[in-house]
Amino acid sequence: MGQKCSNCGFESINESKFCQNCGVEIIEENPNDINHNSGTRVSKQPIATKAIIGVVGICCIGIIVLFALIAILPDETSNNNFDDTNTLDGVKFNTPVGFTLNSSSDSSIYFVKGDSEINVKYVVTDMGSAKEYVNDDGGYYSVMKIGDLTFYKKSMWKINLSDIDLDNFDPSGIPEDKTDYSEYFFDFKGKIFSISIDDDISNHEKLLKEIIGI
Repeated sequence: MGQKCSNCGFESINESKFCQNCGVEIIEENPNDINHNSGTRVSKQPIATKAIIGVVGICCIGIIVLFALIAILPDETSNNNFDDTNTLDGVKFNTPVGFTLNSSSDSSIYFVKGDSEINVKYVVTDMGSAKEYVNDDGGYYSVMKIGDLTFYKKSMWKINLSDIDLDNFDPSGIPEDKTDYSEYFFDFKGKIFSISIDDDISNHEKLLKEIIGI
């Protein structure tokens, strides 16, 4: 089969490199490069270029997925409600639900909700345990256990202690409406802390769990 000149359309009868009619050089075409439906030449993209584009596309998709995962993952710091100001001697405490941080120092943290107040304190003492400390500080307390922690509860009363028979005194028998606040002493991470909660606030056990994170 002869070759067709791309300039004048003359079809030569041999394998000549030049058109026998107009003399223009005949360029041999690869049949695979022709779109037989339209008769136009098909531009073939190098395989290496396709590979590079594919790799770049995969990388872009990976980056998008990564940022999406970061956006939906929970912020543990936010959920735990931790703050650098919620730290006493290197131990962090949580702001209880519904309360806000009012003030803090090296030895105490104050949380408030309306007129109600919670005070977390680091007890600086030579005593070896919370129990030893409360015994040395009057010794009138009740005991409450939450998980592995033992809390020694002391109450500040509105009644006059001079009117009480201290030898036969049972602090657990004092009505809640006769107290101003309860202070819970406990050993935690090798240190002694106390948490004072106004008695007009309900569910002290729940608040202690939230503050300590247990």
